[in-house]
Amino acid sequence: QIALGTVHKGIILVNKQTLVTKYFNENNGLQNNTVLSMAFDRSHNLWAGLDSGIDYICLNSSLTNLYTYPYSFGTGYAAFLHNDFLYLGTNRGLYYVKYPVVMNDNLPDIKPVGHSSGQVWNLCKIGDDLFCLHDRGLFLVKGSEMERIGNISGTWTCELIMGKKNQMFVGVYDGMYVFEKQNGTWKVSHKIEGLFDSCRFFEQESSRVIWVFNSDKTLRVELSADLKRAENIKSYGVTKGFPSEREIYVSKLNHKIYFATPKGAYEYNDKSDCMQHSKEIDNLLNGTTTYSRLLEFNNHVISLSHKEICIANLRNYKKGAATVVVPIELPGVELVQGAEKIVPLNDSLMVIPNDCGFAMLKVPALKTKKDYSRSMFVRKVFVSYPKDSLVYIGNFLGEKEKPRIPYAHNSIRIEYSISSFTQGEEVSYQYRLNGGEWSDFTVSLTKEYSNLPEGDYVFEVKAVFLDGSSSADTFSFQILPPWYRTGIAYAIYLVLFLLALWYVYRWDDSRVKRKKEQVVFEKDKEIHHLEKEYEKEKAIKERQIMELEKEKLEYDLQHKSQEMANLMINFVRKNEMLTEIKADLYKVVSSMKGDGTRDAKQMLLVVNNKIDANIQSDELLKRIEDQFDLIHNNFMKHLGEKHPDLSLNERMMCAYLKMNLSSKEIAPLLNISIRGVETIRYRLRKKFELERDEGLTEYLNTKI
Repeated sequence: QIALGTVHKGIILVNKQTLVTKYFNENNGLQNNTVLSMAFDRSHNLWAGLDSGIDYICLNSSLTNLYTYPYSFGTGYAAFLHNDFLYLGTNRGLYYVKYPVVMNDNLPDIKPVGHSSGQVWNLCKIGDDLFCLHDRGLFLVKGSEMERIGNISGTWTCELIMGKKNQMFVGVYDGMYVFEKQNGTWKVSHKIEGLFDSCRFFEQESSRVIWVFNSDKTLRVELSADLKRAENIKSYGVTKGFPSEREIYVSKLNHKIYFATPKGAYEYNDKSDCMQHSKEIDNLLNGTTTYSRLLEFNNHVISLSHKEICIANLRNYKKGAATVVVPIELPGVELVQGAEKIVPLNDSLMVIPNDCGFAMLKVPALKTKKDYSRSMFVRKVFVSYPKDSLVYIGNFLGEKEKPRIPYAHNSIRIEYSISSFTQGEEVSYQYRLNGGEWSDFTVSLTKEYSNLPEGDYVFEVKAVFLDGSSSADTFSFQILPPWYRTGIAYAIYLVLFLLALWYVYRWDDSRVKRKKEQVVFEKDKEIHHLEKEYEKEKAIKERQIMELEKEKLEYDLQHKSQEMANLMINFVRKNEMLTEIKADLYKVVSSMKGDGTRDAKQMLLVVNNKIDANIQSDELLKRIEDQFDLIHNNFMKHLGEKHPDLSLNERMMCAYLKMNLSSKEIAPLLNISIRGVETIRYRLRKKFELERDEGLTEYLNTKI
């Protein structure tokens, strides 16, 4: 092959033997059309130095793009080869291009079909008729134009009814219709009653039994004999054997219903009315993997997933012997979520609708094994904590130092890949650590480990190629122990242990001493407690003695008070009696007349004087005063000391006021009238110098 770099047209690749010319430019993915340098690598792939960078053209890849962004006709949804035209259904409408597609330095000659603007969901051929399933309805494609059939809208797909030549099922947004061909023209016959679910994906088990998948449920619909109504609708999900409720796609292979699931192929068991894993299909294909589509083409079964396309021969005696697996995990082939599809044009060419448009897949033939034994390399090793730090980089000399990684930075990232860019998209990797089990196949080119125990490790990684050959590489590293598990740390632990033993011995010794001291302290505390109890009991007894003495004194005081009260009563009675006698004597003297009564009067006067003397001076008064001082805390003594100028009547008046006697009660005791009592009270206030608002009794009780 000869590669020619141009200034305005990109790269022109010429095959010297066949003179076939290929073009690589901005239209199909090149960054820039100005090519300054080029070189083939040993895998016969092409490197190009452009005006704006470096591009790698994988000439050995099975995939090519019809067009790419920004030269796009929309997201691809459907494709079909009909009458030497390749029809392409996108989210912008229906397009067509002459087949085989001529790839030159310009975009392919892709043209729009008239009146097709809008979302195209599918393209189906029934007999000689090609139908476009459109958001606006069902259309019959006729060359560069298309004609609407009926007045329904929102059609998904269509399929000829089993056993019928002129009838077909059409799945729509809200159910399913039956169309009939009359006099060469397709017309709407009727809508199936009782079926209201969206019928985007369906397959016929028979003319009356239809399997429908609708985003989150799989239905088995039994129709009436006239196909006008749904007599029985049954849902199948996880409870009926499926591995999940979603992403279940119904397919028909070799006249039998199968289901593509995230956990491999499944089939319906009519005896148990449940789904079961189809080992036959999985063994025929690439094992139990995630399938998004299964379809049959020319005695071959084709499976589609986001990672690969697998093609197997249904008629092959030895199952899986001629299976071809083509990886499709490329940035430019991003499958449309929920609308994954593959359209085989012939045994060696397929169309894959994708997010950027349409990719052409050339099915590779079985190849002889190549020697890939030295194509696998560990490229770089990073310590990723606390920040990325490169500790190893691969080299062609094969020299590998064994890095020693501190335990605190125990988080590493290993990057690996093969040296052949040609096989970069068609290889799977496995890895293991320290001779453990190999991991599952992956396309990831990095592996991270963190929190590994200290020790020596050997990381092994191998690349498994499409033809079954493999290449491996190893990388050794050491995780250092943390500081607390080093030899110095263990020596410190030993010293600390000995110190701990010594401390325990000292602690136990001090504990025994503290225990003895505690016993002595408890004894002292007990003695002190007994002493306090003794003092408490002694105080209680002394208080009891004092209370008894107080009771005795109160009794004596009460007795004295009673005695004084008796004396006062006797004194009052005596004075009253003497007063009465004196009054009677006055009456007798007044009644006596004549000279002969003089002596008698004289004698009566003498008796009256004796009565007055007995009233005025009586030793009983002295006894009363003594008793009063005894009872009232020497009141009379303190009164005489504070007011020595008081007369006898005034002193007695103070004593009587101290006893809370009224003026009426005091008058006979002093042998004066009540007015005389008031006069003495007045004189006392003067001598005591009391204010008007000060009471005499209050003064005697508080100040004397």
